Amino acid sequence: MAAENLLFDWRKAIMGKQGPKAPNTRYVLLALSLRMDTTGASCFPSVETLAAETLLSRRSVITHLALAESAGWIKRTPRALPGQAWKRNEYTANLPENVVQSLHRLTPEGGATVSPPLCEGGANDDTKVVQPLHPSTSVNSSVCGAPEKKTAKRKTPAPDHLPVTDAMTAFAKSKGYTGDLAELTATFLDHHRAKGSLFIDWTAAWRTWLRNEIRFSANRPASHMTPTAAAAEGHRGANLITGRSTHA
Repeated sequence: MAAENLLFDWRKAIMGKQGPKAPNTRYVLLALSLRMDTTGASCFPSVETLAAETLLSRRSVITHLALAESAGWIKRTPRALPGQAWKRNEYTANLPENVVQSLHRLTPEGGATVSPPLCEGGANDDTKVVQPLHPSTSVNSSVCGAPEKKTAKRKTPAPDHLPVTDAMTAFAKSKGYTGDLAELTATFLDHHRAKGSLFIDWTAAWRTWLRNEIRFSANRPASHMTPTAAAAEGHRGANLITGRSTHA
């Protein structure tokens, strides 16, 4: 399939039966698609721009971007742009694994579905409806070319939003944490934004934060401070004592 059709097929998948369940998630994704190139990349709008274009609130845009990312519809990568001292998120079109597995092509005779063709050979492009993609690869990834080169993971600043997944909830429960995970996560992000922290894996950093909060709460006498606020103080105190930087 020609590269210029990839973005079109992604839009069709969004609007199909297996597309996002929330209408505003579809709406935000379609707004993103208007700023992508034909391969589903080079998309750098700010949250404020998306809010202005969709007439949704800033909080709603952040929520639906997080839903789309956690479901596998987009990939978000911080990029440094020429002439700017800060980084902007690049949004890349992506297909969730369950959608990829359901992709088929139609034959010219009768429209019967058949198994996706292999890279070698196959029918002419004009008989294909979609090109099969490997699960968890972006729409603009190569399917039949040479294997993609592995790139080293880079440290990134705190994300706009860190969704609390089922795995994170289960981890907190396994550690005996009974507090408000949403409040804990918000404090965690605010703390590291203020510090300018950089991490490769923000979910792993969140798990460390939760372990520290449990440890600090167990060793600290009762006070007027909430557990999450106290944990932030504990993190700052530990950094001062050890001399460690949060840029790790």
